[in-house]
Amino acid sequence: MADELREATEILRFDGGLNDRLTSRVSEDDQRYPFQSSTSGFAAFILIVVVLARFDQQSLPDWPSKITLNTFVAFFTTLGKAAFMFPVSMAISQTQWTWFHRERPLYDFHVFDQASRGAWGSLVLLWRIRFRHFVAPGAALMVLTFLTSPLTQLAISYPVRDVLAATEGAKVLAIRTINAPTDRLDTGTRKAMLLATVADASDFLTPIEPLGAFCSTGNCTFDTYQSLGVCVKTANITSQLRIQDFDGVQVGEMPLLGDDEGSSIIPAEKIWNASLPGGYDMLHQTPLAVMTDTLNGGDSFGFTNVTTLLQTRIASFVLIYTTPLVPDTASRNQSDEADVPNTLAVIPNFRHEAMEILFHICVQSYDTNVHMGVEESRLIGEISEPVGLKDDFFLDLQCRNLVHDKVLVCETNPDRWDDVIHLKDSVEANSTVGEIGFSANYRSMEMMATMMKVGMGGYARAHYHPQYHPNAGVYTGGGDLVQTLFQDVVYNLHGISNITRRDIGLTNYYLNIATTLSSVIRVGRPQRYTHGAFNITGQAWKEATYVHITWGWIAFLASELVLAAGFLIITIIVQSKSGNGRLLHREDPRVPRDIKNSSLATLAALSKECREMFSNGIHPMDELKSAAKGLRVRLDGSEIVPVVAEDELPPSRTDQMDRLEN
Repeated sequence: MADELREATEILRFDGGLNDRLTSRVSEDDQRYPFQSSTSGFAAFILIVVVLARFDQQSLPDWPSKITLNTFVAFFTTLGKAAFMFPVSMAISQTQWTWFHRERPLYDFHVFDQASRGAWGSLVLLWRIRFRHFVAPGAALMVLTFLTSPLTQLAISYPVRDVLAATEGAKVLAIRTINAPTDRLDTGTRKAMLLATVADASDFLTPIEPLGAFCSTGNCTFDTYQSLGVCVKTANITSQLRIQDFDGVQVGEMPLLGDDEGSSIIPAEKIWNASLPGGYDMLHQTPLAVMTDTLNGGDSFGFTNVTTLLQTRIASFVLIYTTPLVPDTASRNQSDEADVPNTLAVIPNFRHEAMEILFHICVQSYDTNVHMGVEESRLIGEISEPVGLKDDFFLDLQCRNLVHDKVLVCETNPDRWDDVIHLKDSVEANSTVGEIGFSANYRSMEMMATMMKVGMGGYARAHYHPQYHPNAGVYTGGGDLVQTLFQDVVYNLHGISNITRRDIGLTNYYLNIATTLSSVIRVGRPQRYTHGAFNITGQAWKEATYVHITWGWIAFLASELVLAAGFLIITIIVQSKSGNGRLLHREDPRVPRDIKNSSLATLAALSKECREMFSNGIHPMDELKSAAKGLRVRLDGSEIVPVVAEDELPPSRTDQMDRLEN
C-alpha cells in the first residue's frame, strides 16, 4: 500500500508541473480569445456605421449579386452579435464560481449553465438572482440578443423622393404680344367661350384652372412666369337700375323681352321693366329673367373712376337679372327634375339686380407645377397698367343694341388696326425671355370683343301660365352661353334660394371665360391661334427611392456592445481581485482559471460527499432537479461541498488518505 501511495504522489507531482505549464499557456489563450471576439464585434459595428453613413440620404447601392443594405446589415449584425456574445457567454459560466462562495442550491449550477446557452436560460437566471449579482448585465444581454437583428433592420427605410431628371422635358408656354390678323383671335375667342362652360365640372362652385404645361415625367416645377392674358372684374350696379311696373296690360299693348309685338303677354298680369341708361331694358312678367349686353366706347357704370381698367378694356357687359326670394323650406323640397311650372310655383317674390363685368388685357403671373400627372397652375398676380397711353380708353368698340336692334353686330375700325397698346412689365416674375414688354394691337382686341359680344350677349326668360301659356318654356335669344347662364348659374335648381351660391356661380362663370381666353391665347391646344408664344423651361422630376437611416435603432446595437464590454470588464476586475490572474480566488490555488467556464470543472469540483448525497446514477430530469434544489452547497477550496451538519458528513478524501498512511 505504501508503494502505491508513493507512486500516486509522484504522478500528482508530475501532473502538477505539467498543469502549471498548460495552465499558463491556456490562460493566455483564455484571455486573448474574448478580447479578439470583443474587438471583432466592435469592428463589425464600426463597419455597419461607416457603410450606413455613406449611403444615408443617397440612392440605393448597386452591389454584385443583388446584395442590399439590409442583407449587409443583417450579416454583419449577426457576425458582431456572435462576436461579443461569445465572451459574454464565457463570462457567465465563469462567474458561477463566485456565486457559490456562499451557500447555494446545487441546482444553480444548472441555471448558470443554461444561461450561458441562450435567452430562456438567462431569463431564468435573472429571476433566480433578482439582479443581486454582477452577472445580471450579462444575462440581460443574452435575453436582448434576439431583438438585435430585427431592430437594426428597422434602421433602414426606403422612402421615395423627387430627383431632377436632366434628360426629360418640362415646359410651359407664355406669350408677350398678340397681333391680328396673324393671330386668329376671332376663332380662338369662340373656342375659349365654349371651353369655359364645357370644362366646368362643379356647377361653377369652383373656377377652372389655367392649363398648358408639358411634363414628360408627370412631376415638374416651374419658376413663377408671366404671360399676356385676359383678366376680369365685376361690380354691383343694382343701385343704378330703374324699375318700372305696369298693371292690366293686354296682349300686344307692350313689348316683352324678345317679343316686340307683345304676343306672349299674359293678360292682366303685371309687367316689370328693369333698365339701365343707354337702352338696356329687361321687360318680363315671370320671376325668372336675364338680359346681358355690351357697353359701347368708354361707357361704364361700375368702373368710371378706374382709368387703367378702361384703358385696357376688351369688353364690358351689363347683366340684369331677377333674384327669386324663395323660402328655404320650399327650396329644399325642390326636386332635381323640377320643371318651369314647379319652379315658378315656389317663388312668392323676387327682386332685380344688375352687375357690370369688365374683361381687360393684363399681364398675368403664374405659379405652375405638375404632380403625378396633374397640372396645377395658379394665377398669383396680375398687372394692368398701360405704358404711354394718354387717352381714357384704347378700344373704342361700337356695337348694336341687342334688345332694340335685334342683332349681335359690332362696327370695326380699320384705321386703328395697327395701333398698339403696351403694358407695364412686373419685375417680380422671372420670365423675361427674348423681347421686352407686353403688347396687343387694336385689331386683336377688336376681334376678341366682337366674338365675346356674339357669344355672351343675349336674354332668357321663363314663360308659363296654366290658362294662357300652358306649354312652359324659356324664351332665349342671342349667343350660345345665355342658356348656360340662365339655367346653370343664375337659376340653378340646387341653389335657387341661396344667394351666396348664386354670387359664387356668377363670379366663377365669368372667371372661367377669362381663364380659357388666356389659355387659348397662351397655349391654344390642340390648335394654335397665336404665333408669338415661347417656352418657359422648368425642372422635370422623377420619383427615386433613396436610403434613409434612423440612427436610433443602430444605437440599440451600440448599447449592447457597450453593455457587453462593461460586463466583461466587471468580470475581469472581480476575478482579478480573487487571485493573481490564473486562480479563481486566493483560497483555491488548485483550481486553474482556464477550466472555470467548462462543464468539466463542475464535474471535477463535486466532492465525493456531494456525489453521494446528490445521486448515484442517471435518473429522470425531474428527480435530478428536485435533488439538486434540495442540496445546498458551497465552494470550499477547489471542491464543491455540501452544507450539512458535521456529524452527517461522510469521511473526506483527506481523512481517507490519512488513514491509509497510518
